[in-house]
Amino acid sequence: MSCGARLAPFDIAQLREIMSYDELELDKIGDRKTILFLIMSDTDSTFNFIISIIYTQLFNLLCEKADDVYNGRLPVKGLGVTSQQAARAFVAKMHCLPLSFKPS
Repeated sequence: MSCGARLAPFDIAQLREIMSYDELELDKIGDRKTILFLIMSDTDSTFNFIISIIYTQLFNLLCEKADDVYNGRLPVKGLGVTSQQAARAFVAKMHCLPLSFKPS
């Protein structure tokens, strides 16, 4: 798959708008109790890559924060709960996470 094909969804103005600012504050997860709901469509996988981006950024941020700020452990324990589909598609690929995952 080409880079152009991967970036094609960003031709949609609404998607560019959503991705142009940060409301999730992923960098604050791990400092305080937080619930983050990410809902994937069961029938259309067009925008599933957005959730993958969020997961990847979240794990990278949490790992860096745990190592650099908190000497290896976040002050608030994390628990990620995913659907069976998301667990198979994503969590199975991640073998070393600062969170524990429990498929629902």
